[in-house]
Amino acid sequence: MEKSIARSQFFSSLARSRPVAARAGEFLFIGGQTPHDPETGRLVTQIEDIKERAKGILDFSEYESLFGRVIPGPVATQTFTILANIKEILQENKMSMDHVVKTNIYITDFQNLDAFYRVWRKFFPKPTAACSVVGISTLGMNPNILVTMDCIAALPEKIPLEKIQRIPSDKPQVGFGCAAVKANDLIFVSGHVGADREGKPVMKCKEVGKEAQKFIERMPMVTPRTEATVAQIWSINEQINGLLERIGSSGDNILIQNYFAKTMTYDFFNILPVNKIFYPESPPAATGFGYSNISGNNDFNVQVEVIATVPGKKEGLNFGPELTKPTTHYTMATKSGPYIFLSGRAGINWQKNGDPVVVPDDLCPWNGQHIMVGRLDKEKPVFLQAWYCYEAIRRIVEQVGATLDDVVKTNIFLMNVDDLPLVERARNHFFKDTFPVETIIPISQCTMHRELVVEVEPIIVIGK
Repeated sequence: MEKSIARSQFFSSLARSRPVAARAGEFLFIGGQTPHDPETGRLVTQIEDIKERAKGILDFSEYESLFGRVIPGPVATQTFTILANIKEILQENKMSMDHVVKTNIYITDFQNLDAFYRVWRKFFPKPTAACSVVGISTLGMNPNILVTMDCIAALPEKIPLEKIQRIPSDKPQVGFGCAAVKANDLIFVSGHVGADREGKPVMKCKEVGKEAQKFIERMPMVTPRTEATVAQIWSINEQINGLLERIGSSGDNILIQNYFAKTMTYDFFNILPVNKIFYPESPPAATGFGYSNISGNNDFNVQVEVIATVPGKKEGLNFGPELTKPTTHYTMATKSGPYIFLSGRAGINWQKNGDPVVVPDDLCPWNGQHIMVGRLDKEKPVFLQAWYCYEAIRRIVEQVGATLDDVVKTNIFLMNVDDLPLVERARNHFFKDTFPVETIIPISQCTMHRELVVEVEPIIVIGK
């Protein structure tokens, strides 16, 4: 599908060198926004940085105690800057904040969420978007960045506002978001955690029901942590399935699940067997990572957000063994109309039984060797792993009859954000003309293998 890159004139020349958003299909995909002043490119950290711009939007007397505090002040100013930047991008595309259907919010400290929310309400007076909030220990190469976010907005010429179905929740997982938003065939569901009716984490399978209890009793070597994870993922699946049924869909129509877990290499293999119970014939694509905090409560082990579709629109895609098969119960990729969602691609050498690329012997094929730089050893395999991520995406894209130009959005998950230049060097080898919109997401652990340090999750839009 023809991808229209949105290079905002509102931003400085440095920011304009990369796409801030891309129009494809029925949506505008806005990449991860950091709290930088759009004209100067400087990081916003204090109230003086936004006073002029915030006139008529924020009443500073209302926020006097908030801005005067050491930590919430920077969070509030950075939240304002990000949301104001997103609003400008939308306006340049003849859209408004009402067109936003999905947001992902990354924050370094959940204690600052109240400050975030107070500013958020000035841009979203009522819940309009599905939201996921994830706690991350650091948010970029600058440690003073305390919050970032990206979003998806419905193009008004393709999906009029009156056609967007927003599903509120009496017990929302995110207090300022919708439980789900349906925009034509796609359904965006907010991040859900395994909570009971009072919002407390479920820790035992018997709290969820007899079927969950029978399941855990069949598992060998069950620990309290294992049971809590199983109970929570069971609860999450029941919540999301019930929500989708309210919209006229079902769990079998989930396209992709994103897992945010505290210890992904441990939790992933507890999560996906439960999926086999809920989605035996039609598993979704899946991407999962370790994060420092789940919903601000240490007893929550996992949070899940999904993108689903309406009945009859989901197609599962799997590929040859040269791209590695799913290790357990999930699908390599799913398709709904022109939209293809891939499970996160990792630095896996498909020529060596799917082992992580971690040693100098795991060299790039000849056409990638000329961009290899620096010392590649067991402690620094990021360039090689990034190369294999993008090479896997290239092969998959070709197999579905598309090109890399059809990749509209990528999430780049990194164990160490200082490695980003090496990831970008690998990316630049594959994307020659137009880069996809990107969100850079620091993580504490990749899926399955402790040796993995980078993973890339793309969204592809194909067709006419």
